[in-house]
Amino acid sequence: MMSEWISVDDKLPCTKDMSGWSEDVFIYTSYNAAGVAAYNKDGFWDIDLQYGTELVVYWMSVPPPPNYSMSWQQLLAQEN
Repeated sequence: MMSEWISVDDKLPCTKDMSGWSEDVFIYTSYNAAGVAAYNKDGFWDIDLQYGTELVVYWMSVPPPPNYSMSWQQLLAQEN
C-alpha cells in the first residue's frame, strides 16, 4: 500500500498518548528537502535535516519494513 503526501494544512500526524509525539513520518519541506521527523502536540517538528529553518509542508506515514525471509548471514553470503 503506497501512502500519499498529506498537506499540513489538511491534517497533522496523530500524537501518542502521554508522550505527545507522533510516530516518525516522512516529511517534505518548503526548501524542497525530504527527511524524517516527528510531530509534537505543542505544534513543532523534530526535524533531522541540515538546515534549521525549513517549514514542513507535506508528510506521509512511514510504510512498514519489508518482510525478509533470509537471515543476515544469508544476506551477507549472497553479496559474496
